[in-house]
Amino acid sequence: QVLCYKELANRLGHAQPFYALQSPGINEGESPLGSVEQIAAVLAANLLAVLCTLPRHQRQHFWLGGWSMGGVVAFEMALCLQAEHNQRVDQLILMDSPAPIEGMPAFTDREMALSFADDMLSCRSQLRSLPGTSAGLDVLSDEQLLEKVLGGLEAEAGLERGMLERTYAVYAANLLALSAYRPDRTRVQQSGLTVHLLRARKRNAHIRRYPGHAS
Repeated sequence: QVLCYKELANRLGHAQPFYALQSPGINEGESPLGSVEQIAAVLAANLLAVLCTLPRHQRQHFWLGGWSMGGVVAFEMALCLQAEHNQRVDQLILMDSPAPIEGMPAFTDREMALSFADDMLSCRSQLRSLPGTSAGLDVLSDEQLLEKVLGGLEAEAGLERGMLERTYAVYAANLLALSAYRPDRTRVQQSGLTVHLLRARKRNAHIRRYPGHAS
């Protein structure tokens, strides 16, 4: 969800235009997409539609970035924009994202449920943990664990259950797409892109498994 970018947008201020693009599938009636390339193509089209509404001098100079998997999608978007639309990105910034190289991590259903809880909590500064999710998890099945996570977010964060279920479905589909992603080496070499990878000082276990985050 784009909520994770709210504080960053606020800190940049009104003088700096800021647009957040939401992953396809979260809105009711949408379906998650199956690959990073498909997601990037849809969001690149959304970005181009926004650029068309801006003054001409702003259309050619913009930064593109993303947090976690969003950074990998931004990387693929930059490749797509350059190769298919002759549109270059001034700066490409990945925040706590896997370095977009071979060897993306794979996640079990259990790991996806727990990392989903971590990510949802990190977007809501008033919540630090969900009651009951820090102990006794080993005895729960994958289905019971997911129910505990979704139920905790519904109760503590006041999130609507249908939205939570759609968001998790997109989250799980996106992690599977991330695991399968292998950027086109030829397009990468031809692009001449410079990637800025920003890493938080404190990183949880699943982020440390990302390429570029081992040290």
